[in-house]
Amino acid sequence: MSTGTVWATSSSPPATTASRADAHASVVGEADADQLSQVLFSADIDGDGIDEFICGTARSGDYEGAVYVEWGPIQPGTWSAGQADVRLRGSVGSWFGADAGTADLDGDGRTDLVVGAAGDHGRDGAVHLFSGTSLTGAPAEGLAADGLLVGEGGGFGGTIDPGGDRDGSGLPDLLVGAQGFGSGFAVPGRTYIFNDFGINDDTYAAAAVTLEGEGTSAYNGAARWLGDINGDGYEEALIGQGGLVGGAGRSFLFYGPISPDLTMHSEADASFDGEISDRLGGGGLSGPQLPEYRAGDADGDGYDDFMLPAFGNGTDHGRVYFFRGASGP
Repeated sequence: MSTGTVWATSSSPPATTASRADAHASVVGEADADQLSQVLFSADIDGDGIDEFICGTARSGDYEGAVYVEWGPIQPGTWSAGQADVRLRGSVGSWFGADAGTADLDGDGRTDLVVGAAGDHGRDGAVHLFSGTSLTGAPAEGLAADGLLVGEGGGFGGTIDPGGDRDGSGLPDLLVGAQGFGSGFAVPGRTYIFNDFGINDDTYAAAAVTLEGEGTSAYNGAARWLGDINGDGYEEALIGQGGLVGGAGRSFLFYGPISPDLTMHSEADASFDGEISDRLGGGGLSGPQLPEYRAGDADGDGYDDFMLPAFGNGTDHGRVYFFRGASGP
């Protein structure tokens, strides 16, 4: 069985080493092979000051995928994802829930939900946008997206991050990765930045910035906002390509404001190479991973920090590298 289980702890974890038996609640996938927990985070969508619990998997059903929203506060015990307050589902083969995130996209003061579906629309890929208002009054099943962003193939929507601001406008910019973009043995991947996108229907062509990956190895990392690591008021972005440099992996750092004149990952302000077989910033051997690069201001010096995972380091032991933010590059 690979239903997957998510364990939720309270905001005040025990001071000593804890096990899953100490979890406040656990959520079990709806069916075998669901592998619940591909999508996992919390956010206050209904505006009551209490975070909702959001989890999901792109493998649910016949790869239609599902994202589950349970309104906070989360009750103790064990329950099935099929009992969640709101169940959002894609179409067969859409991989809905490949990635997800939250931000106030339309500036109405409510948190909105963004869900990637890397196999949607005839495998063009798509990003589904749900307003916080719609979600708050949603039925348990059947809620349709308020906006849809359709890609150009290559797993568009396989990674998404709606929480950054590349141009300092005060409105969030949507970062979308298409890890498999390319053809034949040339699969460099692409990354798209949609400027102040809001909740609309559109296509990949609306991107303010489109960046092409390097090499012929599948781009199997993620595209993520980092926060403001150099203190200039703009968000930085980081893109991982774990298949590059013979599997050592390479990650690309772009300082904000990110210019629309840039067209390649290799035009980044800085890049980081891993060691042999590290897959730095990329995925694991068991399948695609969705690494998190953002670390917040972990050392309290006023600059956001970031981290890079190396899934293959030390015969797949794995390693995480931590980088401190600072003024200037």
